[in-house]
Amino acid sequence: MMKKNAKPGGRNGIAIDPARVEWIEARGDHSRVFTQGGSFMVRQTLVDLEKAWLANKIICISPEIMVNARRIKDLRVISRPAYNIGLHCGRNWLCEFPFSLLLNQILSGMHPLGRDKLRDLGQK
Repeated sequence: MMKKNAKPGGRNGIAIDPARVEWIEARGDHSRVFTQGGSFMVRQTLVDLEKAWLANKIICISPEIMVNARRIKDLRVISRPAYNIGLHCGRNWLCEFPFSLLLNQILSGMHPLGRDKLRDLGQK
């Protein structure tokens, strides 16, 4: 488990198991991590969490949202390369280019690109 500076109920330094993460939302220089056991504010940006948790298949699907790829229940192609992503918990999001490239690579088992490389590809 990774130690994060979450503050549920006023406690500091709670450990968040990446396997229990459902999704993460950006909140400026903080993030809110939604897990199977509740949600927690974390004093890290989405970029920092992506670097720490990419190996756990917690991936960015938009500039503000990361999801645990292992928790994806439903994946529908809306139009290439856009997907509707549904999680086991019932939440749904649209994943569009360039983030859909990373999703393709994660799901196919290929080595994922980083967020900066995806941003560069989207601007070409």
